[in-house]
Amino acid sequence: MTKINVSTGAVKEFECDEMTVTFNVAVKEADSGKAAAVGKEQVEKLLAALEEKASIKPENMAFEDENVVESRFEDDNKKRFTFEKSFSFSAKADMAVVGALTDIVKGLKYAEYDVDFFLSENDAKKDEVLAAATENSRRKAEIIAKSLGLKITGIGKVNFGGRGSYSVQELQQEQIMTAGVKPKGRAALVALPKRRIESSVDITWLAE
Repeated sequence: MTKINVSTGAVKEFECDEMTVTFNVAVKEADSGKAAAVGKEQVEKLLAALEEKASIKPENMAFEDENVVESRFEDDNKKRFTFEKSFSFSAKADMAVVGALTDIVKGLKYAEYDVDFFLSENDAKKDEVLAAATENSRRKAEIIAKSLGLKITGIGKVNFGGRGSYSVQELQQEQIMTAGVKPKGRAALVALPKRRIESSVDITWLAE
């Protein structure tokens, strides 16, 4: 019996199909009451724009508690008060929605947003990549065995691992959308980012 050890792997990219969008409204004023009043007004303005222009209703949002924080500027040592409130929603990843959000937020002085993209059924996709890595190992072992006049008869030992990561290009695209900025027109916001999943296997095949 001959042992053939094959270390190999597989890489697949999957388009992200879910997203969470988080909005933040921040208003700075010299008076805490004014900061709170203006901040609440801006929150209502943003919510109204989201419902009117993107059909995103307030009841679909998850709201964080609002707060007003006191701070001082080093240049004049005067008090400033910052009102902040965040809220978010989750949905199927859709670049048309992201584009609409960009336009809405650009028209508001105190609002910004952040987008996080995800994969649904992540474990199933990892299993798919692991199966592909195993198949690559089997195919290579069969090629080696055939060249030696042998046939694969079984498996002696298996070690495997895996990880997922974003490519550099995908990270750059995600950062563009996170900033809520529309550079060089809508072209930079056309494609959804992809999740790259890698899996490796080290299999000892038995051949006779």
